[in-house]
Amino acid sequence: MLRLDQRQKTELEAQLLEIIRHDLAPAEVESVSVTLDRDLDGDEVFRIAIVYDAPDDKLSGQRLASLGRRLQGNLNSVSPEAFPVFSYKTRRDVNPEAA
Repeated sequence: MLRLDQRQKTELEAQLLEIIRHDLAPAEVESVSVTLDRDLDGDEVFRIAIVYDAPDDKLSGQRLASLGRRLQGNLNSVSPEAFPVFSYKTRRDVNPEAA
């Protein structure tokens, strides 16, 4: 199984969080979690889970479309072969009692 060591994971998540918060504003990005994995074809992937809060729970499609390209340099420094697979959850999806 592919794995990031804890230092790599912490540093990469902090770097991505900063970029994603900037790019998805005015949405409030609460957290970013990154896991190095393999897809069904056996190719390396970064599973990137983003938890956010936004008006009407909507994110800008235009900003989402360019996110992979914006993160490419940071991701390539860890694994040049892996590509990003994103998942997005609202704060309410993660913690329904907080809504």
